[in-house]
Amino acid sequence: MTVSGNTATQNGGAIYIQDGNKTVVRDSIFKNNSSSLSGGGLYFATVSSTDGFVMTGNTFSENTAASGGAIYFDLNSQATIGGGNTFSDNTASYGGAIAVNSSQTAVSRVDIQGSADSRNTFKDNTATLGGAVFTGNSTTYANGTYAELKVEYSDFEANAATYTSYYHGGGAICSGGTYDVSHVTMTGNTAYNGGAINAYAATGPSYIRASTLTGNSATSVAGAVYLSHNARRQLYITEGTLISGNTAGSKGGALAGYRGEIHISDSELSGNTAGDVGGAIGFHGYDYEADIAVYLEDNAVIDSNRVTNNKNGGGGIYANYLYITSESARVTNNTCAGPGGGICIYPGKDKVVEVKITAGTVYNNQAGTYGNDMAIYSNGKDFSVAKASDMTNGDEGSAGYD
Repeated sequence: MTVSGNTATQNGGAIYIQDGNKTVVRDSIFKNNSSSLSGGGLYFATVSSTDGFVMTGNTFSENTAASGGAIYFDLNSQATIGGGNTFSDNTASYGGAIAVNSSQTAVSRVDIQGSADSRNTFKDNTATLGGAVFTGNSTTYANGTYAELKVEYSDFEANAATYTSYYHGGGAICSGGTYDVSHVTMTGNTAYNGGAINAYAATGPSYIRASTLTGNSATSVAGAVYLSHNARRQLYITEGTLISGNTAGSKGGALAGYRGEIHISDSELSGNTAGDVGGAIGFHGYDYEADIAVYLEDNAVIDSNRVTNNKNGGGGIYANYLYITSESARVTNNTCAGPGGGICIYPGKDKVVEVKITAGTVYNNQAGTYGNDMAIYSNGKDFSVAKASDMTNGDEGSAGYD
């Protein structure tokens, strides 16, 4: 079935579906449809159960809407999108391909669930927020709305978010809640903040597992992934994830956030670049208000990242708190022209910096000023460094403290 060239002044440019529970959309083409409001291709008013809901093998291209260029799911949706779907060249203000409406009292959960032999593709979609996918509430997106998003076996390439706010963006995904991304590739996506993923609200854990994020870029902050600015969030990067070759104009070539925790295990952040601080990981916002803790756990690798600005530091990591707890964790071969070639620790507002290195390797990093491996700004407060002697750069000035 091909559905093309349709328009709606309200919702559902091609098809408006009141009850999506028994909907089957399979091997169809939705092209060049438009809605003045939501769902350029499909609008689902209700999807309360995945039983009977089927969406596989479809192509959505050149559809437009204010929210959800291709598909829009309204409040309290519970839906699973299957594999083999392609979303390309769709546009919207919120969610170039897909938008999911959610609130604190009507939480939506949408799974984009491909498989190893039937992946989903999101390419060249554009939106103000969430170049490919947006979850949350477009009218209150800065005030802590909630949603749940799971994405498996999908590829996001060259999607773009165009909003230039201090906090928002998300070239591939803009999430107003928790997300769980696994076996996903994100390549060449762009945004002002969060070249690939931007999480703007909600507490709770999010995950990036067994995925590859390469060549994404942010004009300002977080070349690949941005953490929430208005709620404390935990991000777990694990299961062989590679975040490499991403760039940020200001802070965090790979990752950046305003407050929260970043846990890395069995994964690598390498070859990322930031203009000002944090070649791999940095924090965003006014320095004394930030609150970012980094945990390097088993087989966490921060390698060959760099900061290009000649005044600032943290070639590998720029954070408020750092914990290295595994013998197999390492911070190596990172560079910056300022202080802290490997690690630069800076205090948050009214807080004491904390660094605990009980294992692992911090080695062969290079700073342009001082602290080849690590520099700490204590702001006149006490701090502790456990087993600082394990930093084996080979020169006595490898750790610089201010």
